Amino acid sequence: IDWYGGLYALQSQLGLNIHVGGKTALELLGLAHNIPIGQQTIDLLATPQSLRPRWFNRHHWQERVRIIENNALPPKIGLEEISMGNFTIKISSRERATLELLCLSPRLYSFEETRLIMESLGTLRADVLTELLVLCTSEKAKRLLLYFGGELNHAWRSKINTDKCKMGTTLLKITSQNGKYHAKYNLFLPMEYVIEHDQDIRF
Repeated sequence: IDWYGGLYALQSQLGLNIHVGGKTALELLGLAHNIPIGQQTIDLLATPQSLRPRWFNRHHWQERVRIIENNALPPKIGLEEISMGNFTIKISSRERATLELLCLSPRLYSFEETRLIMESLGTLRADVLTELLVLCTSEKAKRLLLYFGGELNHAWRSKINTDKCKMGTTLLKITSQNGKYHAKYNLFLPMEYVIEHDQDIRF
């Protein structure tokens, strides 16, 4: 049995809120161009404390299947289905997967890897992003989305209706060392990503 067959059983037979998300969803949609080295990692996102059968957790999959509990977005918003042969599985849309990627960076995805993936996401839909930003509870994901969109000059950045999106004012540290302050989004980012005209505060 392949991992996606097991996931299909969880989704269709047990009705669990679990789906392919983050970087893996972007890979399946052809938007994460990094070539995996060694054993491939499959990221499945699930609602916290959701029950999963023992057979799924104990099975030795060919790939490394990683279940990540996350509730930054509602469980059934921004999902779509893709064909895996004789059946379909639910995965995050490219917009939801992008926010999941940013939510899990740099804990699971390095900031540099995240930036490389974000470079290829210039065709995201601004209306869908706006809808998801309204619902998203991850302050880090929201601010990083706007930051990367602006720094990479993606067309969707200027079309996002930020008036609908509530943004907090708490200082966020994306890196714990060698950081520099990005004033516009109140972030401490790795030093090499902060442009010169931002405030020169370092740690």
